[in-house]
Amino acid sequence: MRSRSQKPEPALVHLQVHVIPTATLPPHATGEFRGGDAGDAGDDADQMSRRDENKDEDDEDNEDDGHRAARARDGEGATDVADEDAASHALTRFPRRAIAALVVGNLFLVSPVLLDDVGLLPWSAAAPDKIAMFALPASLLWLALVQLHARSLVVAHALLLPFYLVVGIDLFLLLHYGTRLSSSMIAVFLQNSSDAGAYLKENRAQVTAAVVAVFALWAAALVALRGATWRPGAPVRVFCAGSLVVLYGALVVRQATTHGGALSGVVDVVSHDRNSPFGIIPQGLVAASVNASVEEHQNAVSSVRFGAVRAGPPVPTVVVLVIGESARPDRWGLYNSSRATTPRLEGIPGLVVFRDVLTQAALTQIAVPLMLTRGPLEKFDALLQRKSVISALAEAGYQTSWFSTQQRDQWTGAVNLFSAEADEQRFFDRRHDDVLVDALAERLKRLGDDDSAFIVLHTQGSHYTFKDRYPSDAAIFSTVGSGLTEHERLLNDYDNTVAFTDQVLADVIGVLESRGGEAAMLYVADHGENLRDDDRMLFGHFIGNEYDLRVPMVLWTSSTYAERHPRRMKAALDHALRPLSTVTIFASLLQLADVVVDDVPDDEGVFSSRFSPRPREFLRGWVPVDADSVIPNARRSEALAGSARTERRRASMNDDRDP
Repeated sequence: MRSRSQKPEPALVHLQVHVIPTATLPPHATGEFRGGDAGDAGDDADQMSRRDENKDEDDEDNEDDGHRAARARDGEGATDVADEDAASHALTRFPRRAIAALVVGNLFLVSPVLLDDVGLLPWSAAAPDKIAMFALPASLLWLALVQLHARSLVVAHALLLPFYLVVGIDLFLLLHYGTRLSSSMIAVFLQNSSDAGAYLKENRAQVTAAVVAVFALWAAALVALRGATWRPGAPVRVFCAGSLVVLYGALVVRQATTHGGALSGVVDVVSHDRNSPFGIIPQGLVAASVNASVEEHQNAVSSVRFGAVRAGPPVPTVVVLVIGESARPDRWGLYNSSRATTPRLEGIPGLVVFRDVLTQAALTQIAVPLMLTRGPLEKFDALLQRKSVISALAEAGYQTSWFSTQQRDQWTGAVNLFSAEADEQRFFDRRHDDVLVDALAERLKRLGDDDSAFIVLHTQGSHYTFKDRYPSDAAIFSTVGSGLTEHERLLNDYDNTVAFTDQVLADVIGVLESRGGEAAMLYVADHGENLRDDDRMLFGHFIGNEYDLRVPMVLWTSSTYAERHPRRMKAALDHALRPLSTVTIFASLLQLADVVVDDVPDDEGVFSSRFSPRPREFLRGWVPVDADSVIPNARRSEALAGSARTERRRASMNDDRDP
């Protein structure tokens, strides 16, 4: 049995390169080894190897520059010194255990991108997500560049401890909540930092296990990396740095072209940079900016009160507002029977389809705040002085939640201010909208039998790029094949987003219906979309025409709700064919939730028989414009098409009583 003192040294990958001028070599060293010469050379090599293994590593890795200089002065040529320096820089000592630790450690640090963006998790939005084309190489290049500048890998990974912890948090969120540590989630943490202690206490077992696992991996990496050194040359570092410049530069140019300016391109790239682990830096900066805006808003409205109360004895009620994105009613089967894009909704009895609704702005960051508040268009800048319908319903005793598949960043503007009013916020960046159905179901499970809830589901809907808004297996219209024109592909791709929205809304209704009790869902889109519809070949929104101003709006209520509020349901049907605007949403939600606010008259909401439509305006270039002067003709004929079912339901509702 071998004693401990005789335990062999760990296996090493040991490379030592000495560049020596051929003129200084003995004659046999420059020729071929033959016979005894070869054997002697082998013996010499063995002796040299044994001497190297017994040599102290510190002496080997850190030869004193002064000694080399002294030898040069004693007669060794400058060429010899330079060659020895080159050999020293090529010296590498790398135990095999260190190679394994380096691979495992770096795989862990980049794992959120691999799991989420590349799509190794079964619930990933896409496999791979297009952002992986940037996030994965950026992650690898940043990690390589940082470690290539470190002579000691133990020191490098010791200093990377904060990023090990960041990745641990990222994975914890991904595995438990289906979302990454993006600006959305960081902003939520900043706004709810006072609740951190309670959360940690409630989830201490899971959190403790995660922290211990991360520290164990980090410590194991340090132990395995001890003694490992490398001296990569400058060309390798320059290659990594140059690759990063090219990668980020190309993306900035692309986004600058898309958003119309170099600064906008830079801001967009920074706000969406989710490389791992260093993406926490730009994401944290975006979150800090969002949080500063939210705090400013909260300070400005801290004293604002609606005086909201329930109109009668509180009855447990669930009201869900689904905010659509870039949805055009003429592409919905509910409005246009020539295309079967909404088969599931068409099969649900009791739907009220509002057929002639216009948005107040064909841009999300303006349209959504306007529908949630009651401020006039001409004073849009006064949003900081307002609260939304979320706060009004909270005053009346509703528990409030905001679930979104849209990222929380500077592009969402004032939407950030009002989503922050909700008691609970969850953001599922880069997820398909069906994740909101699961979030709704989970929220309802936590709702007490006597509780009422107002829940906002902010969807990606039909936002460009269309193919990213639905799972490939949910497509019902072909986007490939030589028989399709480019415009037909575009329309089919868009219609697939509508078909997926149909699935999501039908599932939301199914969740509410299965729970029972009083429940209502109101769906309304923020704006429409131009799809190269005519000779103008316009695409996108914020143009202000018949294609991006018209929006779909649909109401569903449970049978229990409809039976208890027949007057509201009749009013909704009476107004379903009237010209409406999203300016009615604030008052309509109050009525749907049975909440009264003193200075909000009854005639502003569509669930009142006294509703009186206002002139419809929208913001074009921040100036209010009469909407009906823009789309006067096609609007009425398209809106009223297919309205026979609504007319029949309205005529059949003769019960005018409300308890």
